[in-house]
Amino acid sequence: MIRPQLIQSKREYYQLATKGLAGNSPRVWTSAAAFLAESDDAFAGLRMTKAASNKFRASVPRKNLETTVRKLQLKPGDFYVSEILPPIAILLQGEVGCPDGDWVFYYTHQKAQMRKALADSGRHLYGGLQIWGLLSRYCTPADVDDLRELFDRYSPNGRSPIIELTATNRNLGMFPHRNTLIWEIRHY
Repeated sequence: MIRPQLIQSKREYYQLATKGLAGNSPRVWTSAAAFLAESDDAFAGLRMTKAASNKFRASVPRKNLETTVRKLQLKPGDFYVSEILPPIAILLQGEVGCPDGDWVFYYTHQKAQMRKALADSGRHLYGGLQIWGLLSRYCTPADVDDLRELFDRYSPNGRSPIIELTATNRNLGMFPHRNTLIWEIRHY
């Protein structure tokens, strides 16, 4: 049995994600060169490993990726390149967790970048039965099982994480037959 652990930083989360230990994360590369060599995607995301970085870029054209990394003065280890999610593919997105023993899901169906979508049209849903029912309508059964496992794995001493997710209309990410991307698991 895996001992539940606490995720204490964004960098720690990203290290777990790149090893496949944080659910169905977007495919990621540790450099622009690696993305360009291994992916045919026309766009990429730049995600920072430091919390509250203002250098995040949701969608960078492939042809501009290396230039953007240079202009932002990004150093190896401070960022990663990820596959992006076309907004049209979004079915449901938000943050789910069980703080203080009560399930809560702050979510939206808006087809936009999550931060903006939640600010514009975010709603709260309370109670495990309702939340898991909603997730089951949009996520594959394998994704729902994965989410339950993530809560078990990352809830030491009953301290539940917050999990950011997006359910889509297609299979995406590092694991096959999954339609739900995990963007972050956090305790920080």
